[in-house]
Parts: sequence; structure tokens; C-alpha cells
Amino acid sequence: MAMPADKVDKAKARVQAALAASYRSRSDYRSLLGRLRHVATCVRPARPFLQRVCQQERQLHRRQRVPLSAAMTADLIWWPRILESSQLNGVPLQYFHALPAPTIILDMVASDTAFCALVPAARLALRYCFSDKERQLIEATKTD
Repeated sequence: MAMPADKVDKAKARVQAALAASYRSRSDYRSLLGRLRHVATCVRPARPFLQRVCQQERQLHRRQRVPLSAAMTADLIWWPRILESSQLNGVPLQYFHALPAPTIILDMVASDTAFCALVPAARLALRYCFSDKERQLIEATKTD
């Protein structure tokens, strides 16, 4: 399975626009991410170059505009090369076949104070209470 040429062209245009802009808004990042995530599905070696864009988007607030960091610009520079390589464009169909049955099913939930995992087949419940330091880190990562 490979990406159609028109989708490749749209992704290239979005990357070029990102590289040309001095500042990006959250909606700009989301639009770029949407295109690049689709590409990363078909072009597996592209996945590592998507990480910094994802990290930057998570840090943005609704109306905030930020400049591209040097590291993110370096990652974006690779995207046109990745998109132009026909050898990278494609995923074997075996990745889309039915997955084998899981050997274990795990249900889990987390809060600000604890983490709980249930293993129904083993009739097991695992609970981990966060330490004061871990709770402080959780509070520090919360956004508005």
C-alpha cells in the first residue's frame, strides 16, 4: 500500500509552508501533523521525524504562535527528501491483516494519586500509589 501522488504533493506543500513561516499557530501545527501522520503510516522510516512536531504541538495553547526551533526545522528539512523517495513510500499489506489473539488482556486506569491495572483472566488487580514526588510531577505537567 502506498500514498497517492496527490497526497504526497499536499504533504510536501504543507512542509514547505512550515519551513517558510517564521511563526506557527496551534492550528498550523495540527494541520501539519495531520498530513505527516498520514505519511508516517505509509512511510515507516518517517516516524522519528514526526516526534518533535508532536511534542511542540502539545505545548501550545489555543491562540499561541511560536517560532520553529532549530531542532524541529532540522527534522522538517528531511520530510521533502522522505516524500520524494519512492522506495520508502509503501507499507506491506501484512501490517493490515488481522492481528493474532492477545495472550493477556489488561484494563487499566490512572488518576493523580494512583495507577490500577486489572488482569481479568488471572483475577488479579494491581495498584500502585504515586509518591509525593510523583504527584508533584503530575501537578507540574498539567496545563490550564
